[in-house]
Amino acid sequence: MSDVATSPAGQPRLRSVVVAGAFLVLALTLLLMSTLTFVDPDVWHEMAVAREALKDGRLPSTDIFSFTGTVTPCLHHEWGAGVLWLAVSSLGASAFLAFKYLLVAALLALCVRGALVGGATPVVLLVCALPAVVLMHFAFTTIRAQLLTLLFVAALMLCLAGDRAGQRRWVAPWLLLHLVWVNVHAAFVIGAGMLFFHVVEQASRGERGRHLLVLLVALPLLPLATPWGWDYVPYLLRILLLPRQNDITEWAPLRLGWDLVGGGYVVMLAGFLYALVHLGPRRAPGAAIVAVCLVAPFLGFRHISILAVVWFITVTPWLSRTPLGNAVERVLRERARVLAPAAWLAGAVAVASSLPARPWELVVPDQPWQRALGMPAYPVGAVDYLQRHRFRGRVMTPFVEGSYVMWKLFPQGGLVSNDTRFEGAYELAVWRRLRDFYDAPTEWQAVLADFPPDVVLVPRNAPVAPHLAGATGWYLTYVDDLYLLFARTGVQLPPEDRQGVHGVGSFP
Repeated sequence: MSDVATSPAGQPRLRSVVVAGAFLVLALTLLLMSTLTFVDPDVWHEMAVAREALKDGRLPSTDIFSFTGTVTPCLHHEWGAGVLWLAVSSLGASAFLAFKYLLVAALLALCVRGALVGGATPVVLLVCALPAVVLMHFAFTTIRAQLLTLLFVAALMLCLAGDRAGQRRWVAPWLLLHLVWVNVHAAFVIGAGMLFFHVVEQASRGERGRHLLVLLVALPLLPLATPWGWDYVPYLLRILLLPRQNDITEWAPLRLGWDLVGGGYVVMLAGFLYALVHLGPRRAPGAAIVAVCLVAPFLGFRHISILAVVWFITVTPWLSRTPLGNAVERVLRERARVLAPAAWLAGAVAVASSLPARPWELVVPDQPWQRALGMPAYPVGAVDYLQRHRFRGRVMTPFVEGSYVMWKLFPQGGLVSNDTRFEGAYELAVWRRLRDFYDAPTEWQAVLADFPPDVVLVPRNAPVAPHLAGATGWYLTYVDDLYLLFARTGVQLPPEDRQGVHGVGSFP
């Protein structure tokens, strides 16, 4: 830090900017999360698996939710997250949403702690927090298991920072944390990869790392400590190697553009390269991990939130030791009288802008305007209709909606054809056929013949809808503003039109 910035006269000014900047970062985080209060699609299937496991006293290794034929064994790498979500959801919708905010707060605290331990100055930390929060927030839906992964990544980065300082007490606790990670999300392999690059870096610096080699030997054995034992290993290899870039939006590669995502990524790349060139690799610990994380989003967009965590904890301390970091502090001190009020005002505007979205309310979206905002739309009315008429049978379901139907109808009401378990339950070829059915390809009738349902849940705008409306052997039994239900001839369901009528989706 420059002498001017650290002078007694400069400290109060810097402090005012730091406080105002912290408020701005938190307000921006709230604004970004304000439209992410809907129940994430994965929550439904995770809780459904956990519910059946608790009821039966064991996790099912074969599929019990679908009628379309699934992989064997049918495992679930997010089973631990499902147990956690089920426990928290029992306290009510408000508690579930509050728990998400608690997890996000814990993540931000770990990130700040990790950056400060690495030597970040408060001013540079706050400036770097802005792009980091923008890229992190994609994992802040309510609630994704990926948010747990971000917590583990932040904790690991903090441990590695301590390891560089000569601390060794973190090894045993980390083994326990990694074991928990193994049972809540398959992204634990990222942690093992980060540890590997840390070992290579430490060896290149001539650091003794026998304790790290012990970790590298122990971590590959921990997947055996899941409810499925050895069966988990081939399952894990299959889902990690599965090509999905063209099938799932969040797994599509990052494409840079003139938006917040592209701008945030460019800022991170530029900060990394500038600090690395200025300091040199020897004075930039963790460079290999950051470099890999910078490449990862081009293999799958969902990795961008992991990049944000790693970059913030690692690169922020580097920038604090550069002329750019000193210049930022000098400018903020000299212009504190303008910048501090501006940050307070911008933060207040961000908070006010978040209020119309009611960020304190958990949402189960079921209206067209919610879908138009990018939320998943759940078939609340259609499922309520099937429950009221005590439906028992097989429901052809779209990908996202299937998990909601699974949670609400199983085991009393029926089986689904497709759901967001994706690679954990379905062969890719089968999954693609079920997905393409709704786009009305030439073989839509063959799909119904190969996987015969009793009712078909159809989004109103799906291309297959008019085909079913004129198909022999099917009749329209239910309609609302978002969904149609077609029943097979012989299935007795009374017609119902709920267009213009919206219920309130319940949680859990």
